Amino acid sequence: MERAQQQFHDHQEEAAQPGDAVALEHDQRAVFRGGAAPDVEVAPQREQPQSASDQAFAAEGNAAKAAADTQKVLQYIRQQAKQRAQAPMNIGKDSMIYKRLAEHYLPDYLANPNPTTGKAAVERIGEQIDPATADKSDYWESSSSEWNAHEAPASVQLLLPDAPLKMGAATKALSLANRAHMPYIDAPQMVGNPNTETGENADVYGGGKNVSQLMHWATGVKHADNNPQAMRDLFLAYEMYHLEGWDKFAQDPINDLISEDAGRIMGRQLLAGEINQENLGPKLDEGFNEARAWVGTLIKARQGELDAVITSQTVVESDMWYGAIPEMVRWWGDSTIYLDLLDGMSVEEIQADARTQHFIEIYSLVYYADVWQKQNQKKIEHSYFTQAMLAGKYNKVFAKLVKGQELLSNEKLKAYFDAKGPGAGPSSGGRTRQNQAGGAGSGE
Repeated sequence: MERAQQQFHDHQEEAAQPGDAVALEHDQRAVFRGGAAPDVEVAPQREQPQSASDQAFAAEGNAAKAAADTQKVLQYIRQQAKQRAQAPMNIGKDSMIYKRLAEHYLPDYLANPNPTTGKAAVERIGEQIDPATADKSDYWESSSSEWNAHEAPASVQLLLPDAPLKMGAATKALSLANRAHMPYIDAPQMVGNPNTETGENADVYGGGKNVSQLMHWATGVKHADNNPQAMRDLFLAYEMYHLEGWDKFAQDPINDLISEDAGRIMGRQLLAGEINQENLGPKLDEGFNEARAWVGTLIKARQGELDAVITSQTVVESDMWYGAIPEMVRWWGDSTIYLDLLDGMSVEEIQADARTQHFIEIYSLVYYADVWQKQNQKKIEHSYFTQAMLAGKYNKVFAKLVKGQELLSNEKLKAYFDAKGPGAGPSSGGRTRQNQAGGAGSGE
């Protein structure tokens, strides 16, 4: 550029001789005559180094924008979740769970629906794998002996006197023979994508609709004749005791709870002889919809914690089994919405990514709980024990129990009275108020 300007200046000086006005006019026209442009060399612009204060100011501005955009994404998640909560979800006759029930578990019952055949159907779904015939090469079959019988700890019996003393799982649902027809429960009311992996930790780390929920669902059916609220308390206590992602809203524990409660509701329908060939699909939906709503109320009680996970400015991590398993798990990946925005991703890109879609799906349970309760004119209540668990009052208790540590006398006493609710405790002379928990499920 500088060379071209110098050529133009030199030419002007040569042309501007006294008494040669005509030549000057001619040469000026010649300078602007069309033709190939001369080569131009452009020197790169040198950036002025930023001062430390300028850099700090820019970083603050970027962080503030990322934080503000994170809130925009949160609002988007809520908006999309509300819309999704309104959409009906139905289990079709071509689904694996419908066909497995109609063709394998319930043919005798459906031929003559009544409480007696219903009890037999519940027992069939609740069958267990015989350890002597288990396939040792398959993790789920070979582990069935550990799950076939669980003696309820004394502390659980104290807190949940209506829960079963022995909580054996319905392990036959995990058999290779059953999984050939139904590798996972394909109910749309559950969250995440199908996960067909069958390794030891495929359910926990892979999330989605996975193999473990076959056992959770069938176990709910198996123990359907127990107190409904006590079973819901027990389902939640199991997830909180093991702590495999429930604290950070991972998909696997959410689906465990939905499938267990849906199984429990279906078991009660069978025991009452309510299901028949014509209403099998609607009854399945009825159970899974209520279970989805119940889990939604659990998440709604912790909505602030869910918002904190979504908007976290640091990578979200949590313990496995309260640190009894020495690893920190990043359930939502190695970054966050905020960090990705800070790294240059646009709000639109964040809204479209898979993690945000998973958040929408989980958040939709919160709104679906409201939809279900309005449609059914029925409020889902929580026992004092569940309320205390959701408030985190049992975290230290569960942490000690899972690590095999003895509870102190005052810890036992506090745990007992927290489960009984307001009005319970030494100050009331040992009197307790009964758990007030109506609306605990179909078939009550």
